[in-house]
Amino acid sequence: MQVITIEDSAFKNMVGMFETILNTVNTLAAENKQLKSDRLMGIVELMDYTGFGRSWLMQHKEEIGYMQICSSPVKFRKHNVDAFFNKYSIQRKVK
Repeated sequence: MQVITIEDSAFKNMVGMFETILNTVNTLAAENKQLKSDRLMGIVELMDYTGFGRSWLMQHKEEIGYMQICSSPVKFRKHNVDAFFNKYSIQRKVK
């Protein structure tokens, strides 16, 4: 068995690089998880996201796809909103 000797400063540099890589991977994983999460939007957030008014969005809520549990406010899934706008080639008024 061969023993490898590493200078103390080189070892500390190597550990520092591993810590940097680990932090970068953890940050990217957290950002990826956030991007993949299927966010729910309320009507006000949807108005901000699309640039369309409350009445237009409520008229089209069936086609867009909405959720409402009991008497809770209407919620929209972001991917349903994007799919609706893509399907009908509607441009969001807000970029």
